[in-house]
Amino acid sequence: MAGVAVALGLAALTVTACTAAEAAVVSPGSVKHTKQHKAHPRFGTTAPVTTSAPSSSTTTTTTSAPTSANRSATSSVVPTTSGSGTTTSAPAAAPVAGCAGAMSPTGLAVNAAAMPKRDTMSITQAGAVVENVDVSRYIDITASNVTVRNVRVRGNGGPSYGIYIQSGVTGTRLENIEIGGGDNGTTKTGVDVGVLLPSNSGGAGSNKATRVWVHHTLDGFRLDGNGLISCSRVSSLDMAPGAHGDGVQSTGWSGSIIQDSYIEGGSNAPIFFNQEGGNPPIVGAQVLRNRIVGMSNGTDVSSFGLYVNGGTNQTRAIGNVFAGSYQGGPVNSNATFAEFSGNTWADGRPITR
Repeated sequence: MAGVAVALGLAALTVTACTAAEAAVVSPGSVKHTKQHKAHPRFGTTAPVTTSAPSSSTTTTTTSAPTSANRSATSSVVPTTSGSGTTTSAPAAAPVAGCAGAMSPTGLAVNAAAMPKRDTMSITQAGAVVENVDVSRYIDITASNVTVRNVRVRGNGGPSYGIYIQSGVTGTRLENIEIGGGDNGTTKTGVDVGVLLPSNSGGAGSNKATRVWVHHTLDGFRLDGNGLISCSRVSSLDMAPGAHGDGVQSTGWSGSIIQDSYIEGGSNAPIFFNQEGGNPPIVGAQVLRNRIVGMSNGTDVSSFGLYVNGGTNQTRAIGNVFAGSYQGGPVNSNATFAEFSGNTWADGRPITR
C-alpha cells in the first residue's frame, strides 16, 4: 500500500473563559470507585489471536510528516451536554504550544474518508512506518521501533483494545491517531482499553503516544511504566454500571509520564495509579500540566481526579488544572507525592495537600 497524504479534519471552535462552576465537587455519599476497576485478564505477554492475516500491504514505509496545517490553533470550547446527559466541561487554554488540539473534542480527529480501509493490522516488522489508513477493529504491534501515524482505529467488533503494544516492545511512536467511536464516531463498541503501552519497556518514555485521541471506550490508556503520553485526549468514556473506567490507568512499573493532555474520567478516575496483581511498585510517575476532568452521567460520578494509592511512590504532579465533578475530590487523601505544586481548579483556586 502506498502512503496517502491525508490532512486531519479540524472543526471551528469558540474560545470561552472558564467558569467557577467547572470547579464544583460533587459528593453524593461514599466514594464507590476508589480502588476497583474493570479487570483486563486477557492482556498478558502473549500476542492476541488475530482474525485476519496481515499481508505485505499492511505496512508502509513513507515518511511524510503532517504539516502545521493539520493542527488546531484554538484553545478551548463551549461547554456542552450530550444526549445521554453526560456533561462535559469547557477546557482551559492548552498547556503548551502545539497541544491545543487536545483541548478540543475534534481537534485531534482524523479525516479518514479517503484512507484505505483495513479490518485489523498486525505489525511484525521492526522499524515499520504505518500511516494514513482507517482500521475497523484494532492494531497489534509486536516489533520495536514502529511508527503509526495519521490513523483512525474504529474499535468495531473487538477484541477489547484499539492499539496493543506488546510487552517488551520498545521505540513505538503513535502520532496523530484517533481511536474509538465506531463507524459514526459516537458509538461505544465494547473496547476496554484504547491504547495498551507495555510494562516497563526500555528507558523512560521509550514508547510514546503524541496527539492521540481515545473516546467512547471503557479506559483510555493502560500505562505501565516508561511510557509517555503527551498532547493527547481521553473523552466520552463508557460510564455504564460497574464499568469503573479510567482515563489513564497504571497498575505497576516505573517511569510513566502523562503531560500536556486533556484527560476525562469514566466512573472511576481520570488518572489512576494503584499497584495490583503482583506487579512491581509504581515509582517516579510524572503528571505534568494536564487538564483533569471528572465526569457525571446523572447516575454515576468520577471518583477522584488523580488517584495515587498503594505501591505508588515518588509521584510528581505539577501544574495540572482540575475541573468537573468528583465523588471524593481532586486527589485522594492518602496520596503521597515527591512533589505536588502549581495544581489548581479551573477558576484558579489552588489545590493543596
